[in-house]
Amino acid sequence: MTNNLVQQLTYFLVDQIFQIESASDDQINEDFAVSLMETVGAELQSLPPDDLSSLVRVISDMAASERDEERKEFLSSFVENFGLDEGFS
Repeated sequence: MTNNLVQQLTYFLVDQIFQIESASDDQINEDFAVSLMETVGAELQSLPPDDLSSLVRVISDMAASERDEERKEFLSSFVENFGLDEGFS
């Protein structure tokens, strides 16, 4: 079972990334957003396997319970989009 801290931090991180992804060009600079996403992806990919597995599990659970279609699609593709599925191949 995933501990509460991992779950809450994952919810927070994913929500922030979703907000950046959903923002218009008037709200956030596209170059900054891309740079931030690349940094987040690199950091997440460097997680130890057990931690990465916990993160992926929480995101998968979030996607399964999400009712908003846009967020559900975002969550369902999060692991692949950030290259986190490569550790499970």
